[in-house]
Amino acid sequence: MYSIPELIGGASAESYCRVAYYVYFNILISIPEVQMKGLVYVLYDISKKEKQPTMPHINLTMASIDMILSLPIRFSATHYCLKARQEKLGPFNSVLKIVFKVVGDYSYCKVRSRLHYGSDTELQYQLRSHGINVDSIPIDAEGTLREDIRNDWFYEHLAGMGRSSIVPDASAHSLVSAGGSKGAIAVNHDPEALVGNAVAHGASGNNVEKYSPIIPTDGDILLGRGRLVQYNPGNIHFRGLVSKYRDAYDTAPGSRRKEIVSEVSRIISSEGRRFLKQIDSGVWVKSNDKETNTKIAQLFREFRKRK
Repeated sequence: MYSIPELIGGASAESYCRVAYYVYFNILISIPEVQMKGLVYVLYDISKKEKQPTMPHINLTMASIDMILSLPIRFSATHYCLKARQEKLGPFNSVLKIVFKVVGDYSYCKVRSRLHYGSDTELQYQLRSHGINVDSIPIDAEGTLREDIRNDWFYEHLAGMGRSSIVPDASAHSLVSAGGSKGAIAVNHDPEALVGNAVAHGASGNNVEKYSPIIPTDGDILLGRGRLVQYNPGNIHFRGLVSKYRDAYDTAPGSRRKEIVSEVSRIISSEGRRFLKQIDSGVWVKSNDKETNTKIAQLFREFRKRK
């Protein structure tokens, strides 16, 4: 990230932190994968090898570190991508490489942080070996910023916000602290103040249903498909509960089956669990009673087919 001041036009540390704050609290915090598995942080030297890199100002660096450490987001891994250099940064990079090689013998450091060293092509291959999809990284194998995807994901998020008319509030971002208490975080930043007129990029939308986004917990039951849904602890518990009633459901008449479905729904609700669905904008919202009962009945039918 040596050339980050050039990319943001020499912006102040405060401006940089404002943008980062918006991304974390309005986008990343609504993604269940981030909350469950943590965030992988990639620090990449984006300056050209033949050019003298511009080191970030100390105030920008310290402000960024302080902000990142205070975020209620778990970082599961950090990757440092450095380029071979002959100028003054060469010895610095070499020292970093040696340090990471030494501490790499400790399992915690080996898992939590990695240092990659080489050309842009080599860095891309090294990141790929750790399961990082390089197609989503806004830097190509030549070290050039990919203008074609740099802002697409951001404008897609803004468009989703417009379609669902989501207004973040305290209830939308209730985070459970280590002590079990909930701390509400109200986020009311205007996206247009950060990226200009977002309406031109499809972020407008009125007279549509409003939702309150929810951060899923391990106890919640997620509606949908995929490994995230299948192996979610709440879904595993849900399948076990339905399995206990499947014999009674299979032998019961139609009216009694509806009562069994309602009973399962009542038990789940009494346990403090919620059925959540993912809407077009990518956030999770609470499903209605009809969707909940449909999901329960569907699982009963799936169990019957497996016999």
